[in-house]
Amino acid sequence: MNRIFVSVIAAFFVVFLHGQEVELSLNLEKGKEYRQVLQNQSVINQQIQSQDMTMEMSFDASVVMKVKELLENGYLMEVRYEKLKMSVKTPYASMEFGSETVDENDVFGRLMSALKDVSFDIVMTRTGKVSEVRNIESLWEAAMDQVGNLNAMQREQAVAQIKQGFGEKAFKGNIELATAIFPDHPVKEGDKWTIHTELEAGMASKVISTYELTGLTASHAMLKGNSQIETLDKEAYMETNGMQMKYDLVGAMVSLITIDRETGWIVEAQISQEISGETFIMENPQLPDGMVIPMNILNDTKISGQ
Repeated sequence: MNRIFVSVIAAFFVVFLHGQEVELSLNLEKGKEYRQVLQNQSVINQQIQSQDMTMEMSFDASVVMKVKELLENGYLMEVRYEKLKMSVKTPYASMEFGSETVDENDVFGRLMSALKDVSFDIVMTRTGKVSEVRNIESLWEAAMDQVGNLNAMQREQAVAQIKQGFGEKAFKGNIELATAIFPDHPVKEGDKWTIHTELEAGMASKVISTYELTGLTASHAMLKGNSQIETLDKEAYMETNGMQMKYDLVGAMVSLITIDRETGWIVEAQISQEISGETFIMENPQLPDGMVIPMNILNDTKISGQ
């Protein structure tokens, strides 16, 4: 009899949650720290002068965000990187560097070490959008201190790479993949909503995501996102390694996200992307006719939060 009673109560609870309309948003506490631990694996296939070339990259980061002030519609947060690590593997060489390096000859390791624990501020809305990034120049100042022994060209290229990967727009887009996921109205299980995000970490892209509330428990909400990705400005060239390049890429992304219902903070997420298209290199002394490089990118990202 007791077992039957418990089963009836459990079934009633499941039905109740299924039809329940909830508000999903960030509900963070002043003075408290929140973390995102990110692990990214990328495989980039390119065809260069009829030769296939595969590059494998990994990037790990731990980011701490502390709520400094509660705002009318969001939060002023202090942000710092706790740990950074990156590896690159090509058919010709392999490299690995990170913020824990102690090798004075490892320039990129020293740069990442310099970025660790340097704080800047962001303003984040309750729906997870980063509306403002403040004082991020402190990262460049720390990086510049670590590359004083390089010549002017090497120094400029090293800092440009850091800005490209850790700049205001790059940070905003990468964080919003796991935070800008909330609807602006109450939803129930099975409801869907659309979010627009822009990414800029090497190439500017727009992301249109449709999220669905796929499950609810007393403590967690489960979301699934299906996204379309496309290069923002296909005619815009940008300088990379001393060459002018532009991108024409499209792709898709699937996100499986679990959030804490009390705080709205991410518990865990798995994000898979597939992007393909072409990279165009402008004519230059090394490539008088320029070059078109077909490419395909596979990205798998895992995020956990505390």
